[in-house]
Amino acid sequence: MSVPQSVASRYIKEEKLLRLLQRLFPGTDEADFNIRLADDRWSFTAPSLVAASDIDTITEDH
Repeated sequence: MSVPQSVASRYIKEEKLLRLLQRLFPGTDEADFNIRLADDRWSFTAPSLVAASDIDTITEDH
C-alpha cells in the first residue's frame, strides 16, 4: 500500500528527495514515488510514512 504525502518545497531539491526515498525504500521503482511539485509543495507516494526528521536531512538549510 502506498502512502500519499506532501512537504513544503522550500529548500528541497527533487533529486535529493528522490535519493532519500530510494535509500528508505530500496527496490522501489522511481516511477512508483510519483514525485511532483505543485503550489510550492512536493507530493509523492511511498510504501510507508516518511518521518519529518528524514525530510529535514535533505533540506538545503542543513
